[in-house]
Amino acid sequence: MMGSSHAVLGIAITSATLQTLHPVLLGIAAAGSLLPDIDSSQSIAGRIFYPVSAELQRRGVVHRTVTHSWLAILIVCVLAAPIWWLWSQAAYALVLGFCAGILGDMLTSNGVEFFWPSTARDVLIDHPRLRFATGSLNEFFVTVAITAAAVAIFNLVSAGGLLRAIGQWSGSPSAAIDFYNRNYAEFVIEAQVTGWTSAARVPVNQQFRVLRLEGATFILQDPQGFLHRASQSDAGEILIDKIRTHRGKPVTTEIRTLQLNDQPILTTLAKLPLSEEVYVSGTLTTDDPTELQFPKSTDWFWPVVATGTGVSLHAARLEQLQPLGSRYGTGTLTVMIVNGR
Repeated sequence: MMGSSHAVLGIAITSATLQTLHPVLLGIAAAGSLLPDIDSSQSIAGRIFYPVSAELQRRGVVHRTVTHSWLAILIVCVLAAPIWWLWSQAAYALVLGFCAGILGDMLTSNGVEFFWPSTARDVLIDHPRLRFATGSLNEFFVTVAITAAAVAIFNLVSAGGLLRAIGQWSGSPSAAIDFYNRNYAEFVIEAQVTGWTSAARVPVNQQFRVLRLEGATFILQDPQGFLHRASQSDAGEILIDKIRTHRGKPVTTEIRTLQLNDQPILTTLAKLPLSEEVYVSGTLTTDDPTELQFPKSTDWFWPVVATGTGVSLHAARLEQLQPLGSRYGTGTLTVMIVNGR
């Protein structure tokens, strides 16, 4: 197998196994996939490490024998051990790339002596017509297929991996929660939600923005700006059947925690840096909460709720807090500050 084919196969296998797109790790895997061919001075590895290659050839080492065997894999594992202490993923990438190099040559017509010192040539495909000669047109087609597979693997890894991709496709709420937690800091999270309204059991099939998670409950914003609590229980306005999340526009999201100790609520929040979007969540005790009046509906959820001892906030915008007036509050607030990129 040609060096480029080895590299593509090593990258694909390493990306799929380690679930990574890290360019350094993939580069290590590509380099590792070339190392088994160090037994040939005409190969890329043989030219780079010519003294080693020349010594192997002087000792009569035949191409695709000992350096393509189980013993070579064992030696590489031992040599990678010090790397493992520094960066375990790099050690794994090196070993995976090396194994991929051997695997690639087992697809060719001549195979390798994997069980060296046995001289039997080992191949992955028994039928000789399904194997290919190195540098042939058939190898080109195989490399194209491996490249296509690598692209598919990259897409799966960027989506969080195969199991996460399946969870996303199936509309699993747990997969949506995982997706939100991994991506909300850098992207607006959009969600296609199907289910029913909790009050009237009217079918729901609508696009929302995911503003916040409260346990297993999604705080969703519809295109009109109204909020909805959505979960698999009747705790909110929407009972979820399926929720499929995806990335929206790129943003930078910062989470801050504010501790108020009998301090003016609005004055404290006004000290926050200017931002495109600010959402406040948490619970505060305050004076005369029963005098506060906020809108109510079974169709949507107002993000400020008066409780017996204060107020409960759920991704409330600053303008929605104005009814608090000059009240003082005590408690912990979580502030989500969102700016476009």
